Amino acid sequence: MHVAKHRGHRRQETRHRPARHEVTLEGRFVGHRDGYGFVTDIPDSEDVFIPAKFVGGVLDGDRVRATQGPPRGGRSGPGRIIEILGRRDPIVRGRVQRDGPDYWMEPINRRLPDIFLEPDEQTLAIADGDFVEAEITQFPEDGSIAPYGRVTRIVDDALTPDGLVTLVLDDMGLPTGFSAATMAEMAALPDGIPSAALKEREDLTALPFVTIDGPDARDFDDAVCLQPAPRGQVRLLVAIADVAAYVLPGSAVDADAQRKGTSVYFPHKAEPMLPDRLSNNLCSLMPKVRRLTLTCDMTLDREHGELRDYRIYASIIRSQARLTYGQVQDCFERGAGADLPQGTPTAMLAEMRELATAMRKRREKRGALNFVFPEARFTVGEDGEAVDVRKAFPTEATRLIEQFMLEANETVAAHCVELEIPVLHRVHDPPPQRDRETLVNDLGNFGLRVRHVAVDDPRWINEMLRKAEDHADREQIELILLKSMSQACYRAADDGHFGLAAPHYTHFTSPIRRYPDLIVHRALHAWLGGTSPQRITLPRGAGEDYSAKERLAADAESRVSRMFRAMVMEPHVGELFDVLVTGVSRFGANVTLDQPYVEGNVPLDHLYDDHYTYDPHRNVLQGKKRTNRIKPGMPLRVQLVQSDRLTGRIEFIQAKPHRERRKKPI
Repeated sequence: MHVAKHRGHRRQETRHRPARHEVTLEGRFVGHRDGYGFVTDIPDSEDVFIPAKFVGGVLDGDRVRATQGPPRGGRSGPGRIIEILGRRDPIVRGRVQRDGPDYWMEPINRRLPDIFLEPDEQTLAIADGDFVEAEITQFPEDGSIAPYGRVTRIVDDALTPDGLVTLVLDDMGLPTGFSAATMAEMAALPDGIPSAALKEREDLTALPFVTIDGPDARDFDDAVCLQPAPRGQVRLLVAIADVAAYVLPGSAVDADAQRKGTSVYFPHKAEPMLPDRLSNNLCSLMPKVRRLTLTCDMTLDREHGELRDYRIYASIIRSQARLTYGQVQDCFERGAGADLPQGTPTAMLAEMRELATAMRKRREKRGALNFVFPEARFTVGEDGEAVDVRKAFPTEATRLIEQFMLEANETVAAHCVELEIPVLHRVHDPPPQRDRETLVNDLGNFGLRVRHVAVDDPRWINEMLRKAEDHADREQIELILLKSMSQACYRAADDGHFGLAAPHYTHFTSPIRRYPDLIVHRALHAWLGGTSPQRITLPRGAGEDYSAKERLAADAESRVSRMFRAMVMEPHVGELFDVLVTGVSRFGANVTLDQPYVEGNVPLDHLYDDHYTYDPHRNVLQGKKRTNRIKPGMPLRVQLVQSDRLTGRIEFIQAKPHRERRKKPI
């Protein structure tokens, strides 16, 4: 019989029957180490906050039934767990910690509590700090005791780059690899295009299509071409790899693709949705090779990029050149002096540049949000180790492809709505009401005053973005605005896209890496083949299913990114840095370092110049001395004291006043 063990936050167990004014809902629980959590993946509903005292014995990843009370003060009401419908995967990975005679495991999933390890022969043979895999043998009945676990094996390669990725994928239950049946199907595919596949396709091989992607891209699923059209208009063709011609419903490869739902990308590798035979070969729009495509052929006004007419059809193309964003940007900046592949249609690129600029201005005028937020770009060695991470900002070349893909996605979405073809729409709801007060306070800390927050109109956010253009803390302001946004999702309902200010939107342009795009392609093929829209059906629950898979993939990518950032910082423990405060809470300050581009935290007890407490109303850390205040947007001098690649934790302490030597950027 187990003895109750507890370590960390103690939660009060509650038993509760739904009251009349409460709503009952089901979803997946996303926990936090401080006890509280959220119920997510609720059909047609926002996530529901669960206070720590109402969580009970639920763990991150459990399927639960919960109740939600009525709104309070304009905010969504809190919820409470009333039933556990299904437990998470019992296999957990983490680092062993000795605590006297007891053995505990600190999971790499920081949303889980520490797990008490049963003192069997396997456990007694491991050392403090070893990395192990364990099976939860007893889930907690309430929040007052810890889960029990049994060590199943010691993981020797956990801290290598590949080992970290494997740990995250396994820990989150994300599927990897492909079945033997799928690989047999791939081996049976012919190298060329079967003659039967060419029937009823328009031959576009004479047109100068090009692909424009990142330098490390391998799966080229979109190609673009621009041609003159009558009456001073232009013809923009966006050709997308026809994955549906190869991935047939009921096939083994389709089952694997459904199971994954999306590709997952990491700094040094990817876990693809489709096998290499398709993603990097038969479906990849490689240069000088004929490929099957679905084309969105649009006629647009040259001056404003307004859509005048369009056609959607099956086609075959031959890309003329594989271009990178850097090459296209160089072409824009240097013209004839740019280093481009032979035969690149440079005049067409110049016209594309003008059209994309007109499109972007049109979208911004209607209210589309214009974030200019950098991505993290890692420098990785041959062994996969990350040695640096820098900011990568959007360029004219990246925006060009973005605008063309947006136009195709919007056109296909409007087409499907008009003809009542059922597809998965890409929906972005307005920001939740509960986030407005925090957002107004945060913007005020940067000196930006919000006179009116019309949550259903994105133009007020663009007003803030314009005010921030010349602000010294522009990136942090954009990050705060971005975090206030709802998360986009897939829905059968055509509920519009707030961030794009678009009434109709779908995902059509990336079927190699997103299953919802493949669903759209299949619906279009059925319509092109003469099937009535009333006879085209969507997989049941597809919106919720693929939204959840996308969230898990994004979470995995984020966790690995944090691990690799910690990897970059490991050699610099003990060094001093100038950072920017990006957020504050009762636990301390979140900070960002510019070079390398990493994020970390300064715990409250590591702020040495005063005794600070968190003021949630002003969203600041207030010192006992009235003049001492730490808030988002202010600089801070810190020393790196911990960088743990396993947890992705980067921890700083406030630098003591006598340490004044500036640390040069790495």
